[in-house]
Amino acid sequence: EHGLIMESPDFPLSPGTYRVTGGREMTAVLTISSTGDWSLKPYGNTETPSLYDVTHLPCRSARYTPTNAGGKSSSCSPLKANKSKFPVRPE
Repeated sequence: EHGLIMESPDFPLSPGTYRVTGGREMTAVLTISSTGDWSLKPYGNTETPSLYDVTHLPCRSARYTPTNAGGKSSSCSPLKANKSKFPVRPE
């Protein structure tokens, strides 16, 4: 929280349907399949929700994954993050 680099959670989100909101104007339905695929659909409104719409902005997170840039495998880790970019200020 508060734009800091946080540890990855230890629990998976079970497949199912969830009502989600970023605590602002938009509420959406998040559906997670058994394969881990997910989608967002409108809930009680006509606008198509985006991930931004349902993210509590002070608590934004990211997944760190290795890249294969230029044929070289590299690790991506919070330990290598540019600490001067944190805490992240909401837009």
